[in-house]
Amino acid sequence: MHSLTLLTKNWVDKMYSPLRSVLPEVTETLLTMSNYPVESTRALLAQILSLAKFAFLGIVVANIQIHTMLGMEHPPQFLVWAWENKGYACMMAFFIGNAIENGLTSTGAFEIYLSGDKMWSKLESGRIPSQHEFMKMINDNMMLEAGTFDQNQF
Repeated sequence: MHSLTLLTKNWVDKMYSPLRSVLPEVTETLLTMSNYPVESTRALLAQILSLAKFAFLGIVVANIQIHTMLGMEHPPQFLVWAWENKGYACMMAFFIGNAIENGLTSTGAFEIYLSGDKMWSKLESGRIPSQHEFMKMINDNMMLEAGTFDQNQF
C-alpha cells in the first residue's frame, strides 16, 4: 500500500483520475492535500490586509465617522464617496482585497511525495510534471519498491 501526497488541489484533481485507473492501490484515502507553506512575512501582511479590509467595510456600512476619531475636521473624499456608494465600495474593497491577499499567500508551488519520499518539487524543477512524467514516476517507484524495476528500460 502506497501513500501519495500531492501539494496543490487543482493539480491533484487533474492527475488523480488517470492515476486511480492505472494504479488502484493508490486510493483516495491515501491522497492528502495541503498548501505549500508561505513565508511568515507574507502571511502576516495578508492577515493585516484582511483585518483592514473588514474594518473598512464596517466603517462604510455603519457610517462610522472615523475622521473625528483621528482628529480630522472633514472626512477624506474617498470615504465620502464610499458612504454614498456603499454597495460598489464594499464589493470593490472585498474583491480587490481578496485578490491582493491571494497573491500574498499563493506560492503556486507543490511537491509530490510517495511513501514519504519526495518525488517532485516545483520549486526545484521550476515546472509542473506532465501527466506522462507523473504516471511514469509513480509507476517506476512502485516497481522499484516491489523489486520488479528493469534498469534496461532506459
